[in-house]
Amino acid sequence: MRHRKPKRDWSEIIVKISTVVFACTALVTVFITISSWRVQREAARPYLTFRESPTVTLNQGVNLELKFTNVGAHPATDLWSRALVIDRSFRGSPVYAKEHTIVNDIPKDTTSTLLISIDPQSLSPDAGSIAAHYLVVFFKYSDPIIRKRYAQAIYLKWNGEANGQPESLYHVETGEKDKILAYLKTHKISVP
Repeated sequence: MRHRKPKRDWSEIIVKISTVVFACTALVTVFITISSWRVQREAARPYLTFRESPTVTLNQGVNLELKFTNVGAHPATDLWSRALVIDRSFRGSPVYAKEHTIVNDIPKDTTSTLLISIDPQSLSPDAGSIAAHYLVVFFKYSDPIIRKRYAQAIYLKWNGEANGQPESLYHVETGEKDKILAYLKTHKISVP
C-alpha cells in the first residue's frame, strides 16, 4: 500500500508568506516611527545661541555683555553658567571665574543676559592698555518636557583694547579651542 502525499495547498502557503511579510513591514514601520519621534523630540530641545553680537564697554572697568536666546521649542530651566576669562598667553589662573544661575524658565525666543564686569587691573596689571583674552562660557540647563539635562560651551576671543577703544569679541578657531582645553586641564578646571 502506497501512501499518497497530500497535495500542497498553494493558497495556504501564499497566505502564510504574506502574513510574515506584513508582520515584518509592521515592525519596520514601528521602528521608523519611534526613530522619527526621537529625532523630532531632540530637535525641539532648548538651545542657547547669540541673537546679537556680544558687546564690550570700558566704563569703570571692562564689561562684557552676552545676550543668549533660547531658539529651541522647549523651555530651558535650571540654567547654570560658569564664565572664565583667560589671558591669551595662558599665564596663571583665569583672571575671572564666576558661576551664575537663573531660576526662571527661559521659554522659546526669550533672551537672557550675562554681564561680566572685570577690573581692568586684573586683565593687564603691568600694561597701559588691556591685553588680549579668551572668554569661555559653560552652560548646563534642563528640558522640563523630556526631562533631560544639556551642556553647552561657547569659546570667544577678545583682542583687548586699541587706542582706548574695546575690540570686538570673535569666535575662536579649532586650534585655539584645543589650547584652551589643554589650559583648563592643566589648571584642573572641569569642563561640563
